[in-house]
Amino acid sequence: MRKIIIKFPIAPLSQNKCYRTLPGRTGLVLSRDGKRFKDDVFKCASLFKKKLATFNSKTDYLSVNYLFMNDFLTKGGAYKQNSDDLDNFIKLFQDAMFDGLGLNDSNVLEMQAFKRHGKAGIVATIEVKKLTELVPAYDLEL
Repeated sequence: MRKIIIKFPIAPLSQNKCYRTLPGRTGLVLSRDGKRFKDDVFKCASLFKKKLATFNSKTDYLSVNYLFMNDFLTKGGAYKQNSDDLDNFIKLFQDAMFDGLGLNDSNVLEMQAFKRHGKAGIVATIEVKKLTELVPAYDLEL
């Protein structure tokens, strides 16, 4: 098992802020903020590409943990009710990070994500595990 931890000094950007509509067109396009975020994540992740160069999709899978940190608290110390949904942080970030690492994020078979108050940034822990270690679905409680 190989494990790397990447600390991105980038504020999390919600999926809702990554895309916009264009007048007269259907569908969504990547916003200026979304492009900048994607480029920043890609550049940071690409610095770690060599550490995962031995990943083999025939024998290995990826397990990831994400920690998204930002100012999520009200002045009273409670979590903001209108702060972005945790799952909206994952998609564009994960796509950009794995593009930078030169890997396909379809190889992610396990994921945990957390949203916490603190200095803006994202911490991604990526573990390469052997497929033989994968817990069979019938052993999981539903």
